[in-house]
Amino acid sequence: MQALLSYMKYYVTLTPEEEEAVLETYKVKTFPKGHILIHEGQVCQHMYFILKGVCRTYHDHTKKEVTTWIYPEDNFLTSWSSFIQETPGSESLQVLEKDTELAFITKESLQQLYDRFRSIERFGRCLAEEQLALIDDYSRGYALLSAREKYESLLSFFPDVTQRVNLGYVASVLGITQETLSRIRRKD
Repeated sequence: MQALLSYMKYYVTLTPEEEEAVLETYKVKTFPKGHILIHEGQVCQHMYFILKGVCRTYHDHTKKEVTTWIYPEDNFLTSWSSFIQETPGSESLQVLEKDTELAFITKESLQQLYDRFRSIERFGRCLAEEQLALIDDYSRGYALLSAREKYESLLSFFPDVTQRVNLGYVASVLGITQETLSRIRRKD
C-alpha cells in the first residue's frame, strides 16, 4: 500500500491521520490471471490501484475484443464514466498477470474520505484532471499517429509491455495486426 500513498503524495501532502484513513478504507485483494473485474454493461462499483501486476480495459466490438488500454503497476484503473456516474459501463476490466494485487475502494467510501479530508478531496480532483488530460491527449493525438509512433508512445508509458502482455492485446491497443506489430518490433 506504500505505492498508493506515494502516488497520492506526489499530488498532496497527507497527515498521518489521512494516511491511516486511506490504509483503513482501501481494501487489498490478489486476483488470478484472466479474472474479469467488471463486464461491459455492468455498473463499476470500484476504483482500483494496481499494486502488482497488469490489467487491461477492453470492449466487444462486433464479437471481437478490442483492447483500449493496458495498465501496469502504480496506476489507477476503473471504468471511469460508469464509476463516476453509476451507469452501465461500456468496457470490461481484466487482470492479465497471475497474482495481480489491487487496492480498491467503493465510490461511497471514496466520497466519505473526500468529505472528511480536504487534501484527499484535492487528490481526487488532481487524479480526475490527470485522467481527463490523458484521455484528451489520447483521443486527439493518438488517431493521428503512425503505428510506429503509437507503439513508441505505449513503450514510453509501459516499457516492458511486450514482455508482460499478450502481443495480441498490444496490437489491439495500437489498432494494428500482430504481423504489423512484429514488423515494427523487428526494426527496433
